[in-house]
Amino acid sequence: MLRTRLMSAVVAGSVLGVGAPSIGAGQPIRQGEHVKKAAAKPQKKKVVRGPRGARGPIGATGGIGPAGPAGVAGLVGPAGPLSGTAGGALSGTYPNPQIAAGAVGTPQLAANEPWHIVGATGEPAFLNGWTNTALGSSPTSLRFRRGITGVVHVAGQVQAGTVSPGITGDLFTLPAGYRATTDRYFSLLTTNGANVITPGWVSVVSGTNGVRVGVGNNTFVAIDFAFLP
Repeated sequence: MLRTRLMSAVVAGSVLGVGAPSIGAGQPIRQGEHVKKAAAKPQKKKVVRGPRGARGPIGATGGIGPAGPAGVAGLVGPAGPLSGTAGGALSGTYPNPQIAAGAVGTPQLAANEPWHIVGATGEPAFLNGWTNTALGSSPTSLRFRRGITGVVHVAGQVQAGTVSPGITGDLFTLPAGYRATTDRYFSLLTTNGANVITPGWVSVVSGTNGVRVGVGNNTFVAIDFAFLP
């Protein structure tokens, strides 16, 4: 009975424009609101995940990116062994080629230095009375030089000096670069100027650096010897 009266009052109020009576906490009742509240809210559907699928295939490789900056240069490695066939003035193969036959001749050799003439300006002087001789068909002035191999050569014909195994028998003094490190002795041809031969010897003395006639006839002395200092 009460519910019927209240509904009638609501309808009457709506028709006549009179405000609806309050229910509960003083809130007005709007038409149809009780219906909405009465409706049940839909529940969210629970999603159930199935098992994980197999891994798919790897995709294609992407393009090459730009090059990065150059790094610091590394240490230089050791040189590799030589190999191959030798050419030019060499024959055989590397690493042990040989000089080819006929590849080296006079043009390829260094020239010997010119002769130093004893007694000439700027050259060693004669000692102890020795001089060049005019005897013989083609007399040669006393001279010396050092060859390209380092060998010192002394040659010429002299006369009139002192023959002695001591310092008074020195013909001249060799300059630095032509001297012997130890005493050297060589056989010598001497004559009296009339084809009477007297055997003799000549030496290079390391102490005085002199070329010395120790034994022989001083009328004609033919000198021709070589040594390695």
